[in-house]
Amino acid sequence: MPVDVNKTIAAARSQKGIPYSWGGGHGAKPGKSLGTCQWYSGPKPCKADKTVGFDCSGLVRYAVYLGTGKKIDIGKGGNTTSQYNDARVQHISAASRRAGDIVFFGTTSNIYHVALYIGKINGKEMMIEAQKTGVPVHEVPLRLSNGLWARVK
Repeated sequence: MPVDVNKTIAAARSQKGIPYSWGGGHGAKPGKSLGTCQWYSGPKPCKADKTVGFDCSGLVRYAVYLGTGKKIDIGKGGNTTSQYNDARVQHISAASRRAGDIVFFGTTSNIYHVALYIGKINGKEMMIEAQKTGVPVHEVPLRLSNGLWARVK
């Protein structure tokens, strides 16, 4: 099932303003959900288990799911590492990136964040992410051009 880049980006953009929630987006099916305070290390007290929203991998999971016509659930609801290691994810070079690709932050043994690359807008490379507690899903300039890049096959 090929990825429809426009649908993938539209799905992510439609979630702008949704709260960040640690573990959010990892329910039985892709989509915003209550988060969890298990393994949470952000600001205290943890409010994730009372907040419906997305964490970074939950948002990317949802966007790819809709962009593939609800056919591909990368990482099967797991974290950034399970998404990066999913057999349906092709690792690509930073130089070959294009809109709709996924950028993972960290190293192959320690991935700590993921975002959806949406390409150049007004000359700036942009991405959509669920960044951290207290910051809703937002569109921002690309912070990491040499990250671990991937494309869903």
